[in-house]
Amino acid sequence: MKYRLILSLLFGCMAWNGAAQEKPNILLILADDLGYSDIGSFGGEIPTPSLDALAQSGIRLAQFYNHARCCPTRASLLTGLDNHQTGIGNMTGEKESDPGLYGYTGVLNNDCVTIAEVLRTAGYHTYMTGKWHVAGPGGRVRAQYPLRRGFDRYYGIIAGATNYFSPKGNSSIYSGNEIVTTDDPDFYTTNAFTDQALRFLKEQNDDRPFFLYLAFNAAHMPLLAPAADIEKMKSLYIEGWDVVRQKRMERIKQLGLIPEQMPVASSRLKPWTTLGAEKRTEEIKKMTTYAAMVHVMDRNIGRVMDYLKQSGKAENTLIIYLSDNGATFHTDFWNLCNAPFSGRKRQTLEGGIATHAIVSWPQRIIAQKGKITQVPADIIDVMPTILDITKAAYPATVGQHQIHPLEGRSLLPVLTSGRDTASRWFFWEHDNNYGVRNGSWKAVKLSGEKAWALYNLKTDRGETKDLSDAYPDRLGELTGRWQKWADRHFVFPKPLAAQTDAGRKKNKRKR
Repeated sequence: MKYRLILSLLFGCMAWNGAAQEKPNILLILADDLGYSDIGSFGGEIPTPSLDALAQSGIRLAQFYNHARCCPTRASLLTGLDNHQTGIGNMTGEKESDPGLYGYTGVLNNDCVTIAEVLRTAGYHTYMTGKWHVAGPGGRVRAQYPLRRGFDRYYGIIAGATNYFSPKGNSSIYSGNEIVTTDDPDFYTTNAFTDQALRFLKEQNDDRPFFLYLAFNAAHMPLLAPAADIEKMKSLYIEGWDVVRQKRMERIKQLGLIPEQMPVASSRLKPWTTLGAEKRTEEIKKMTTYAAMVHVMDRNIGRVMDYLKQSGKAENTLIIYLSDNGATFHTDFWNLCNAPFSGRKRQTLEGGIATHAIVSWPQRIIAQKGKITQVPADIIDVMPTILDITKAAYPATVGQHQIHPLEGRSLLPVLTSGRDTASRWFFWEHDNNYGVRNGSWKAVKLSGEKAWALYNLKTDRGETKDLSDAYPDRLGELTGRWQKWADRHFVFPKPLAAQTDAGRKKNKRKR
């Protein structure tokens, strides 16, 4: 990996011409396992004043997609590629990866470059705090840790989850490449990640622009939050999840995120009144803790926004905020979190892959301030958007490695006008869940199901009515294009543990 570091530093010095602050600072914020409507500006009841303020200063993307799960999304976010192209076709864990299969090595490969690696060549300081999760803890993958993939400074967890109060073992905190411990009785990861992010920014001793990737692990399991913040949320869920969900639906439509007349997914929650007192108490505790985790994250985002204002950097800082996937199957109330959609984390239904997303850049995104756009976009668009804005050059090769061309496209026209007339195709696969979208038509095949379903998202984003029998030619076009995409993007073959009949196709990487 030394040549990657040397190359980045060399070109960074050559590329930077002293025109400090003509290029914007970049703040990329990623939440973990938050549902589409969990924050206030997307209809949620959880107090998120910082994100709501961000939405009012920028633009909300109502049809923005992730890649269904933590590490596949992170791989695509960092590289602008489909996650299979990066080696993260499934997960980073050894049981769910196969070092012999190109798309499923379980660790970020060297045929891609990260946003940090490219921005460093354009003279940016590059910082990261929080959850990495594109390589697992361990010796063989240390070459793919943040400091080896373009970041100047790093503090956070390499693993996919940890105890928020006392990270230990494989889920320990890393500072740079080394594990660090703390005896702080008030330690909480969300606060600590923000503390370190602010420290990196404040210790910067020149006026070059920065790229900060702030990747929270909130609100991923385990459900843990400071007691004082849990107490603040106690009144939110007393009425029960079905009443809270209905109120969310009303706010979502009032905001204009979906049309008033559009059907929404039916609730999979048991009627609150049918639950026993003990079960209701248990679920209220879960929901209030979850809400507290989101609220604490929002408060910390506010701390960073305050610093940017106080330091005079807010106007020329591009802020991109989103969640890595829909709410998780680990909790009974995921159907509330993902309202108004069906499905959940890991699935390619809207509830699994549609994320709330906000972009703010006061100096440039002026006409769209406070507005909502319905232009579909994807996590793979983040990197090309940043490169378009910063004019950083995307490499064709790095050392002996041929770098995959970017899969995404710049969203700068959407951010400045709220519109985009070009037709696009979107493709997804994770854990044998398939998805493809073109225009308003979307086809989905979930793991374990034999047939594809077809939906018209223009009238049915809740995916309530399967139109596959009524439009077989449309379904055939979508699934045919999906198969061609899958064959080109190393979706097959799959690791033995994850194979289906289709997954046994031979499509080996030829280099």
